[in-house]
Amino acid sequence: MMKRQSCLKRGSSRPVVVYSILYVFMAVIVSGIFMACALPFYVEAQTRSKVARTRADLRTFTFALEAYKIDNQEYPFELPRLTTPVAYLSHIPLDPFLEGKKLSYSKGDVAVGKSTRYYYLMWSVGPNGMMDLSKASIPRRFSEGDANGREAMFADVMYNPTNGARSGGDMFRIGEYQASSSDKK
Repeated sequence: MMKRQSCLKRGSSRPVVVYSILYVFMAVIVSGIFMACALPFYVEAQTRSKVARTRADLRTFTFALEAYKIDNQEYPFELPRLTTPVAYLSHIPLDPFLEGKKLSYSKGDVAVGKSTRYYYLMWSVGPNGMMDLSKASIPRRFSEGDANGREAMFADVMYNPTNGARSGGDMFRIGEYQASSSDKK
């Protein structure tokens, strides 16, 4: 145990406690060790929180798209149509992994044999902060078919939390639909 020294301040009858520099140094080291142990858990919890928020935003985004489709018989080509003139969303959700940027949205079609498949895709870059899914690859993925389900078409670029919270992959929701008259133009 450290010994405290006491001395009198000039002009005062009250003793002042003086801590040695070693005591302060030890307190800083212990605090540093504690922070080094706690920081990875904090970062992991923060990433899990962003993943949960992104999933909720994508789900909300899907409901807004479906409500828009019911009212207008087509999906929007651009996102601002979801907020004005009718507010299907109060605002376009931001991607938590890209500060200040909105979640991405794409609508398109691809020829598969003699038929055409129409799709929409909403996504976030995911915890690695990089775009793993290229817009150019979307039509190719849809044209190759979905024998194993839609998620199987995107499995190589889909975020999987079992690989660790900071693993690669994007987070997205996919929708396929029948073409309306405006889509066939």
